[in-house]
Amino acid sequence: MTDKEIWNYALANNLILLTKDTDFYDLFLLSDNYPKVIYFKFGNLTLDEMHGYFKKFWSVITNKLSTASFIIAYKDKIIVIR
Repeated sequence: MTDKEIWNYALANNLILLTKDTDFYDLFLLSDNYPKVIYFKFGNLTLDEMHGYFKKFWSVITNKLSTASFIIAYKDKIIVIR
């Protein structure tokens, strides 16, 4: 699937995109209608590091999803774009 097909599928099915792909950030900025997106902006992590990250931040991310449409998740912080 192309990025646009994934985007449209998420939009049509009320899904949240979880991505490390900057193309979805660009699509978000250029779109009037968009799915919710969580953009993970950090390098590769080991499985243990990834587990620790989600253990620390997942509740923060999911709480922000109630009002946010685009979240950037850095290794040490969470930022809501819109």
